[in-house]
Amino acid sequence: MAKVEYVEHIAAFDIETSSYKVGDMKGAVVYSYALAIDDTFYHVRTGEEFFALLAKIADEMGLSANRRLVVFVHNLAYEWQFIKNYMEWISAFAVGSERRIARAVSSLGFEFRCSYILTNKPLVAVGRDVGVEKMVGDLDHTLVRNSVTPLSAEEMGYIENDVRALIEFGRVALAQESDDLVRGLRSLPVTKTGYVRRKMRKAALADPSYQALIDSLLMGENVYTLARHSFQGGYTHANSTIVGEECGETWAVDLASSYPSSMLQFTYPMSTFSTVTPPDGGYDIDLVDEIARCTHFFITFTAYDLEARYEFPYISQSKALAISEPIIDNGRVYSATAVKLAMTDVDWQIFNRCYKASEIVVESLMVADRDYLPRALTDPIVQMYRDKTSLKGVVGREVDYRSAKENINGVYGSVAMDPVRTDYEFLKEEAKFVASVPTVTEALNTYNSSRSRYLYYPWAAWVTAYSRYVLLNTIYDLIDGGVTVLYCDTDSIYFKPSPKASPIIDRANERVRESLFVAMHSRWPGATDAEVEDALAPSDPKGTRHHIGIFEVDGRYSNFKTLGAKRYIVEKDGHLKTTVSGLSKSAGSYIEENGGMELFRDGMSIPPEHAGRLTHTYVEDTVHHLITDYMGNTCEMRQEGFIHLEPSPYVLSVSDDYMSFVQKAAEGVIFKYT
Repeated sequence: MAKVEYVEHIAAFDIETSSYKVGDMKGAVVYSYALAIDDTFYHVRTGEEFFALLAKIADEMGLSANRRLVVFVHNLAYEWQFIKNYMEWISAFAVGSERRIARAVSSLGFEFRCSYILTNKPLVAVGRDVGVEKMVGDLDHTLVRNSVTPLSAEEMGYIENDVRALIEFGRVALAQESDDLVRGLRSLPVTKTGYVRRKMRKAALADPSYQALIDSLLMGENVYTLARHSFQGGYTHANSTIVGEECGETWAVDLASSYPSSMLQFTYPMSTFSTVTPPDGGYDIDLVDEIARCTHFFITFTAYDLEARYEFPYISQSKALAISEPIIDNGRVYSATAVKLAMTDVDWQIFNRCYKASEIVVESLMVADRDYLPRALTDPIVQMYRDKTSLKGVVGREVDYRSAKENINGVYGSVAMDPVRTDYEFLKEEAKFVASVPTVTEALNTYNSSRSRYLYYPWAAWVTAYSRYVLLNTIYDLIDGGVTVLYCDTDSIYFKPSPKASPIIDRANERVRESLFVAMHSRWPGATDAEVEDALAPSDPKGTRHHIGIFEVDGRYSNFKTLGAKRYIVEKDGHLKTTVSGLSKSAGSYIEENGGMELFRDGMSIPPEHAGRLTHTYVEDTVHHLITDYMGNTCEMRQEGFIHLEPSPYVLSVSDDYMSFVQKAAEGVIFKYT
């Protein structure tokens, strides 16, 4: 394949569309095509004009499949659906889903790259970063426009400003890569996590001892299957005994940078796993606990007559390999006559605290040596945490702060990248993406032999398990101490105010501080306590230290109510803040003005204009209609492939099974042991 050459120019592209309906038929058309190349701005109103413009530019610049102009597009997946049927494509690349187009190359020589995937920021924030403020106001996208709709000077200003912001973004991003534009284009990552992976890989591969360690950490299919099954995300759950109730005064604490902290303070598997041969009579639980004190392991076992001791059951029903007669608390196993599970030794510890069982039969153990993650991996985490803290509370830098948080969490994301993942290959003959799924054997052969590999996938299962361990043991300590815990979400705990709470949280924080100090001194044998403290607790711009991995007060509220995981509402200073998966936070003002806490219940309905939700309908067909705009202008328009956008309402519904469980919890039929 011929080497790709990039021309020394930066381009940006953006479209404006209108969605409409003819009867029940959904349609959408493009009424504005904006293209900028360096300081030159082009604007046309029809597809015929735009694609003719691209052909003209390609001819003038001498573009081809191997001589390309890079064009930044903010949310390329959207533009792609409108333009893909009008151009010939030689390649395209999607991230995680065929809908998330990160890069697409046309036969004319235009290489479209998604700046949103590269930044994870809205365009207004990208513009602010590079000194191009978004103009006040915006186009009213609820108004139907067509290719002859007059656009005011103000509306044209919005359109031009957006591509100007992307041009400036390109200049800044490429300058950070290299003082040579072409070299910058070659090295620019495709995704935001690419920056983090590149930084981590560079640090790791610079350490020969670390690379030797990685080369020795091989993974067979059995270990991969256990690691994949054991991997879980954050723990989110509501106390079913108070679901649907207004709880009054509520306090909340938040665990600072939980996943990065887990990578710094705990030990991880540091050898290839091997199977422990069971002694005569099978594995004894005391033996398992003894093994847990000196190794890490995957354990597979069956528990009989299982029942939760706390209102926060640990096991997700989806993680059961087999289960009999379960009683489920919003997706988590409250009880079962028998359940077969596979998990890490850290999960095993949480499981044994959370549940009582009449018998546990261990079927298999696979063990590995344990040690701290090397500093080649953890030193960048320390620096990223310092960078994030330097932006904490800085007015006007909120988006940058979120971006810095994404960077540090991107370290964990790199560890959790599944080596057996689906790629999306674009077939130009059929003009569509086709999922390409490798066999586990093929993927692991590639993984084990890769010279650029710098991580070990099983670590991911331990990172999240440790964070759940800190969170849930604190919750269980609070409950045992007489504190009513209402809700938790990954790294936060909501509970009723109590003088008993602070000492318990302080003890949890002290355990974290101690384990972090031991771990960091192990990595930095010559460091002073002050140097370690400065690394673990950097100062924000106001001089306040923020210690990684400890619980900090996140809020004190006058009222709290939850309807289950990812569904809660708080009141503070007379205002409501709503957190509901799939519902815009702006809906809180509607809830506040239409019943408040009382409205927040099963069956709550938020009208489309307040829900902040847009239903995206992807259509591959062609529409050809006379479109009348909001001014009364009519013209004929044709569109091959599009996305129809339509505001949609939100209806909050709670399943009958969960409501039945909640009723039993309220009546004291279950959670008898709390």
